[in-house]
Amino acid sequence: MTNKVKGILFSVILIVIALLLLPIVISSVGDVLAITGISAYNGVEAITGLIPLLVVVGIIIVAIINGLWAMKKAD
Repeated sequence: MTNKVKGILFSVILIVIALLLLPIVISSVGDVLAITGISAYNGVEAITGLIPLLVVVGIIIVAIINGLWAMKKAD
């Protein structure tokens, strides 16, 4: 396999991993909010609710950068 194909395949695998981790992260955040009671503080629940978004977007950005780098890279 060429490096371009390997890079794009790795990017697809990263996106699949991000989508598989999403339900785990969402349920973990819900558990933390329910168990610790930190939602009583102003703004903490909203900030904690952004964690799943940040995890998935971060992994997808890494996948996109890797895919673009693999496509740009010469054989």
